[in-house]
Amino acid sequence: MDRRRLLHDPGTAPGAPREPAGGARRHHADPRPEFASGRAQELTRLDTRWSWAILTGIILAVGVYAFTRATIARWAYRLVEIGPRAAGGDTAAAAEMPQLASRIRRFGYVQLLVGALILLAMVTARLS
Repeated sequence: MDRRRLLHDPGTAPGAPREPAGGARRHHADPRPEFASGRAQELTRLDTRWSWAILTGIILAVGVYAFTRATIARWAYRLVEIGPRAAGGDTAAAAEMPQLASRIRRFGYVQLLVGALILLAMVTARLS
């Protein structure tokens, strides 16, 4: 047999047949569909720190996304609205631009902090 074929097509390699990924064996007699396999099955049970950390992380990530869309969009529209006025010489609009920029920057720092906490919780739960 051609050696290159063995390297690229593991199904033709000599030896015992391979098991499905994760060591799970599917039997045709089992009528129940498998929701998740391997480590993902722990998400269906709430008795591990890992599943709680992942589910909490998902909820926090979606919450941060929704809060960002609601908040930053309003500030961005305000920047677009007052930008031409500030460029035209309106001093009140020019004074408001740095305030909006600092709000957006502060909000970005909060997003980074929440993201880091989510990652830390997930890694800690995974390694524990």
